[in-house]
Amino acid sequence: YESMELYGVFTVNTGKRALIVIWGPVLTLRPHMDENMSFMSFSKCFKKETTRKIVQMLPTMRVKKFVKYLNAMCYLLTKRKCTVSQIIDGRIEISEPRDIDLNHDFRSVPSDLYSTQIDLNLYLDATRQGDVKQIKFLMKNKVLYHFFSVDDMRELFHKYIAVITMVAHEAVKGGLDFDETLDTVHSLIFQAERIDEQDCLRYFTVKSILGLVQRVAKKHKRFLHSESINQAIHFIEEHYHRALSLDDIASHVHLSSPYLSQLFRKETGENIQTFIRDLRLREAKNLLLFTKRSIGDIAASLGFKTQSYFTEVFKKDSNMTPYQYRKQYCHY
Repeated sequence: YESMELYGVFTVNTGKRALIVIWGPVLTLRPHMDENMSFMSFSKCFKKETTRKIVQMLPTMRVKKFVKYLNAMCYLLTKRKCTVSQIIDGRIEISEPRDIDLNHDFRSVPSDLYSTQIDLNLYLDATRQGDVKQIKFLMKNKVLYHFFSVDDMRELFHKYIAVITMVAHEAVKGGLDFDETLDTVHSLIFQAERIDEQDCLRYFTVKSILGLVQRVAKKHKRFLHSESINQAIHFIEEHYHRALSLDDIASHVHLSSPYLSQLFRKETGENIQTFIRDLRLREAKNLLLFTKRSIGDIAASLGFKTQSYFTEVFKKDSNMTPYQYRKQYCHY
């Protein structure tokens, strides 16, 4: 049950000695199933019922908010600004590249150093511009795939690090926040390191690149949105884990529900409920792939009323159930 417990640690010099201050835990998501309680760091210290009570008492908040409070606490105690870098929870919004062939033999693509540099530059240029269409075109035509045709797993992992670092650098040039992108890359590398099959790592490489480019594209697109719609999108991204109604969002941006609904569709090309659903499904796929949380707990933590409804929505979107999706693409 990952990306759930947060602790802040820093030192305070009293003159004679340095004290270590530990602040936490805070939860980014609260587990709803007993089986997920065992993933809490303190679960082995208490009985199951006690652990459940502690979990219910702990506050929940987003990572960014936690870091802001941690910075404030550090400043109050030390009278200096905390140097803790901006942290995000590793989420990377990506959609399944259904129109890209990921099952071909990578070794069938010839390789040479000159074409590798040219191919890589095509990816980097498209990343900087947030050109998702061009990235999908490159992937569909197997551009740069020869670079990942090696058989050695360690070498493949090192190549992943090299490529994703260069792509992230261009993503920052394209407008992404440096600290957030750095934390995202750290999270991606951590996830990639746990993959033990070559095909899975290659697939993860494709998704990582596409995910970063989609973030750049989203950043560019927001410049075209009105302030009200940007506020609405930000509010949705911060609260989509709970039940979220059109009235809640409209109240936050100080617009009537009908007008917000009309404006949102006009500027984004989709209705708000579809936007929220897609956001939840993208997060669900990440949780299915990179955590051991139960399907029921994932459904509950993302605001779906029941597990059966979650399964129904997921299957309609992906043509497979959450269980089938995890079984086919699982990376842990």
